[in-house]
Amino acid sequence: MRLMPVPDSRPLPATSPDELSGPGLPLEIGLIVAGRFSLSERRILQAVELRFRQRLGSLLPRFDWRISVSRRRDMGEGGRLESTELLHQATEERDLYRWDYAIVLIDKELLAHYRSFALAVLSRPLDAAIVSTARLIPDEDGPGADHDQPDEDEIVERITTLLLRSVAHLGGLKSSKEPDHLLYRPNAPADLASMQILSDDEQQELVENLTEIADLRLEESSPGRVSPWRFLLRASLINREQILETIIAARPWQFPRRLSRLTTAAVSTVALLLMSAESWDLALTQSWGAMALISVLILLLTTVFISFRQHLLLSRGNPYREQIAVTRISAIGIVLSGLALTWLFMFVLALLANSLLFPVELIEHWASSEQPGGSLIGPASYGKMATFCASVGLLIGALGASFEEQTHFQHVIFVDEEL
Repeated sequence: MRLMPVPDSRPLPATSPDELSGPGLPLEIGLIVAGRFSLSERRILQAVELRFRQRLGSLLPRFDWRISVSRRRDMGEGGRLESTELLHQATEERDLYRWDYAIVLIDKELLAHYRSFALAVLSRPLDAAIVSTARLIPDEDGPGADHDQPDEDEIVERITTLLLRSVAHLGGLKSSKEPDHLLYRPNAPADLASMQILSDDEQQELVENLTEIADLRLEESSPGRVSPWRFLLRASLINREQILETIIAARPWQFPRRLSRLTTAAVSTVALLLMSAESWDLALTQSWGAMALISVLILLLTTVFISFRQHLLLSRGNPYREQIAVTRISAIGIVLSGLALTWLFMFVLALLANSLLFPVELIEHWASSEQPGGSLIGPASYGKMATFCASVGLLIGALGASFEEQTHFQHVIFVDEEL
């Protein structure tokens, strides 16, 4: 399906959700205009709001799109902005006005973590996105290519396309490598002009995902107040597919590479333990049941510690809100899966190291609790030592992760795509 451009119209003032009505399922998107846009820039954003509303209605007519515009001059003051701070503020606005999604339009440059610059950052765990207009609206004193000087209509079209790209991602669609596809990751603002195609299968998947979002919230359907833990459990069961997709989108298998302090502390610990005779002696005297219990307890303990230490649980807000509950569960799930994969990485590393570098005779000499004889030292002994090293390494690695910059750690957890 090709997203046909909407004919130009005079910019209209933003309308409130109450002024829109339709037979479809209601979906509410909050556009937060942050910063101090000039008069001409505000005119462009009014045209963007109108075209965005029209494009959503033509692309997904099943839904009653209710778009609210909130102006926040106090957001995003300063130079280059840390996206996680804006995402948290967007989440607070989303919860306050009970939107389904919140998208911040900011006139400042975003601080990119994985690219040379970022046009937008998208967060499924927070149901929010940040779009920077610093490179989309040309400014002779601002960033961008001198040869790329689009007219006003092209600017409106580019920003609208980026907003549609954000909604499609938040709705659960995956990125594409085709330059003419809506889900393409643009390398420059000019790439947005050709990002128009959305397949029928993707459109159907988007409709199914958004239908679940538009359904009645758990707090609205609950007959009475229940305990917070029971509410959290019910929210996780109802939204289990969304939570799983959010965890996968966060790419927890990249934890060892993206969280360097955690990895450095963990690998250093594994190396020291492998070189210690006392460590071998202690590990080989443990039963497999005790080793499994220790591993699980350390994994849960480090997950809780990091979640609270890095302020990932969004403590502000009503706990009896399904969106907040899903966000907290998703954050814990991302940390838990990331640490579990880190444990597996260290287990494999320790197993390879002790299998290749430590002969049976040396281990027998070190492990004084073992009786002489190679028959008592076998593959199970190497596996037990690798389990012990991975568990202790993860525990020390969690302490190293606590020294990661909070904004960087939250970026790893919450930002699943940087455009």
